Amino acid sequence: MMKMLANHTRWRIVKYIAASSFVVFAMVLTLLVLTVSTASNISSPPEKPANDQDMRHALALIKKLSQPFFKRQKTVAIHTNIHEVNSLFAFINKRYPRIEGQAQIQGDELQIDMALRFHWFQQTLYLNISGRLESHTGIQWQNIKIGSLSLNNYFSNMLFRKTVKIIATERHGNEFLAGVRTIAIKNQSIHLRLESLKNVYATIASLRQRIGILTGNALYFDRIRVQYYLDYLSGFSRSMPRTSMSLSIYLQLLMKETHLQTQQDLAPATENLYALYALAILLAPDLFQHYIPGLDTQNLKQAQNFNLTLARKSDFAQHFIYSIALEILSSKGVSYSLGEAKELMDSQRGGSGFSFADIAADRAGLKFAELAINSNEQARALQEYCLTGLRERDFFPSTKGLPTRLNRQQFVERYKDTYSPQYRSVIQGIDNRINASTIHQGLIYKRRN
Repeated sequence: MMKMLANHTRWRIVKYIAASSFVVFAMVLTLLVLTVSTASNISSPPEKPANDQDMRHALALIKKLSQPFFKRQKTVAIHTNIHEVNSLFAFINKRYPRIEGQAQIQGDELQIDMALRFHWFQQTLYLNISGRLESHTGIQWQNIKIGSLSLNNYFSNMLFRKTVKIIATERHGNEFLAGVRTIAIKNQSIHLRLESLKNVYATIASLRQRIGILTGNALYFDRIRVQYYLDYLSGFSRSMPRTSMSLSIYLQLLMKETHLQTQQDLAPATENLYALYALAILLAPDLFQHYIPGLDTQNLKQAQNFNLTLARKSDFAQHFIYSIALEILSSKGVSYSLGEAKELMDSQRGGSGFSFADIAADRAGLKFAELAINSNEQARALQEYCLTGLRERDFFPSTKGLPTRLNRQQFVERYKDTYSPQYRSVIQGIDNRINASTIHQGLIYKRRN
């Protein structure tokens, strides 16, 4: 009798588990049917990458939205329009082709539609998301839809706030949400009133790290190794006279030290990465130190009384090192776009003008980073090359004859945009100059033999 009861109980448990599994499967399947589609909800998805006009509009909006980070006023008023918002979506799509977005103003409401493209069992699918923002105090979403699934307004806003906090952490998320004072939408224009944020660079670094963790692209640094090279560079800087100095001296110094360190079974490419990032922190601690929590930077102020140059220009040295740091922090190729974006912004009224010479410094920095950190074989070859000396002409191209200080009109008249054959021809010429430099030719020859 007891055996029969036990068998009956086990059978009931099996049936319960089977029924529960079926219910869960049915719920997941229903959710997929309701939220996922084979077509994008964007009525006019981008057929080609964002052009220079899109980039300029997007950068103008990014510049406006960055004011709360850098302005000292308690609150900042920002005015934008639907063209800048859609240009920002085009700019994002250029960097992340799987993301499409579109905005339109209907009366006093901003309608935003987004589509996230992904592949599942060789089928292209879209997660379509749409919602409306109304003129309001703070951020209040209305009529949120995920696929064909409509969400309650209260639940939508609760989910939005929770998502922001997950991405930006609880503290930074709350600071951002509380910082949006008012949103006013009228006559195809959007007016924002935002509260200035504190701990600007730490907030940006925290957000970048958090997004990296969520997307599987987290940044991992060995703090002890970076600290070692930072202390090494600080000590050298304090021992040197306060005068202008070629960046080649610091690069040779670092490569010699990383070569010495790799004799202790440390990976050459990894050591080069930590050393070069330490140099970026030395030059601009406010920009780069926050990505590695716990660094001791007390001695940096005493070590910063110097001026590094390339071709006798400090701007070139900054472009070179910043591009290396951005290559380390970003996925491969982003730094090229950032360099072009900065130069396009400079071509606007009030900027220093578009400079192909600065672009050359950016690309030279990226090429140096490729040799230094992409593989242990190349990294070790670079270290050994620098043991006998490193001169600027070994790695930095001549900028003679490269157009500089072009305003927007001059740039458009000569090159139209960054996709034109004329523009790409100049960029190819710059790359040829870099590839012809002694260090690149030397290491290429070494790899072939």
